[in-house]
Amino acid sequence: MEMQKLDLTFLHPTKSDETFKMAVAPKATARQCVTQLLKGDDHGAWLKPEVNGRPYELVLSRTETLMDADRPLSDAGVKAGDTIAVMRPGQGAEQSYRGR
Repeated sequence: MEMQKLDLTFLHPTKSDETFKMAVAPKATARQCVTQLLKGDDHGAWLKPEVNGRPYELVLSRTETLMDADRPLSDAGVKAGDTIAVMRPGQGAEQSYRGR
């Protein structure tokens, strides 16, 4: 039996009005999600390449929790319909949420 995918919405790190919707396997990791966001879709890449080798970070918006890059989404408490904020390297979760 195949596990149902999670429909997630990703928030762009610099364009507050831009989102990317993606169905993701619960066992996918934050790192795998970022890889797909870098590839994007039929319209091209959604994220610019990472800066100075510092990877993007993902924050589960519902809990404002920074997600471990190699931990499965299901283990991080991600649920279908969740919104995930994509953070630029060094941006920090606290800094970005103050303006939201």
